[in-house]
Order: sequence, then C-alpha cells, then structure tokens
Amino acid sequence: MICQELMIGDYIQSHKQIYRVAGIKPLSDIELVVMDTNGKLLDMFIDDVEPISVSLEILNQNGFELQRDKSGLGTLDTYWLGSELGAFRIHRLNNGDYQFGLAKIKFVHQLQQALRLCGINKDIEI
Repeated sequence: MICQELMIGDYIQSHKQIYRVAGIKPLSDIELVVMDTNGKLLDMFIDDVEPISVSLEILNQNGFELQRDKSGLGTLDTYWLGSELGAFRIHRLNNGDYQFGLAKIKFVHQLQQALRLCGINKDIEI
C-alpha cells in the first residue's frame, strides 16, 4: 500500500488489528496516524499496514442485499445498498473480487471511497 491510496476514515489493519486512518503524513518519517477500536491515536508506518479484503460477511453486516441478475454472460451476483439518494450496487466477479462501474473493489477502503464518491455517508462495520 501507499499513503495516496488512503483517505481519512478508511479502515486498514496491522498485525490482525483493525484501525481507522485519522491522519496522513506522507512526507514525514511516520506516515499515518491511526485510531484503534478504543479511540487511541497511534503513529504508524505505511509498511506496517495491510488492506482489509471485502467479504460477503462484511457486505451482509453492512446492509447490502443480494440480487441475482441473469444476463447473456450468465448469472451475476449484485449487492445493493439502498440510500435516500437512490441505490449503490456492486457486482461480484467470478474471481471473488467486486466491481463498481468499471472500478474493481477488492478492499474495504476502496468500498468506503466508492460510497463517499456517490454521496453515501455510511460508516462501514468491520
């Protein structure tokens, strides 16, 4: 990972612990400020950070609903999240990744950023 992939509020992990990005300092020795689940702020190097993979559990836990769509290419699993602005949907690809429009979503921070870009202010639960 690199700092430019992250935004404040994104979830990441380090040594199997979940953290939320609280600050980004890519030009300093310590590159991230993260918040643990207890609200404690910690400095962290980007090399110690790993992304969290999107899973069916995470989608279900956050209110995404499965709809199977049939097309000329076969059955496509689509996960919908309703909102007051309309709906947000991502498709599950055959390799287990997800796709939003033309953008692939493999990690939770990418899902968070796609939701924000669509104007959906949803706090993802991990």
